[in-house]
Amino acid sequence: MKCCPTCGRAMPPEGLRFGGAIRQRLFDLLNQRAEMSSEALLSAIWGSDPEGGPDVSALRAHIWYLNRDLKKYGLRVRKDHYQGPWRLCEAEGGDAKEKGEARVPVSLPS
Repeated sequence: MKCCPTCGRAMPPEGLRFGGAIRQRLFDLLNQRAEMSSEALLSAIWGSDPEGGPDVSALRAHIWYLNRDLKKYGLRVRKDHYQGPWRLCEAEGGDAKEKGEARVPVSLPS
């Protein structure tokens, strides 16, 4: 995996395409920037939605699906801390429940 000589982040192969416009937009945004907050991603993707767009749980679900697609390239989207920024990085071996990895939110009955 090539890494940026300046910031050290993983550099994916050029021209990667993913199913779904939102997953592609997420990948493109995180591939262009070293890191982005949840708020910045929500604004960049759904900022023009007159109703405000989905909340952070929808963002996390899209990141989970993007990570599933990125796995074959040795990449994933993660954040190091609960409130930290999201970034594109090399996938690490280990448990899928590793701290910082986005998981699909669970809806509990009311």
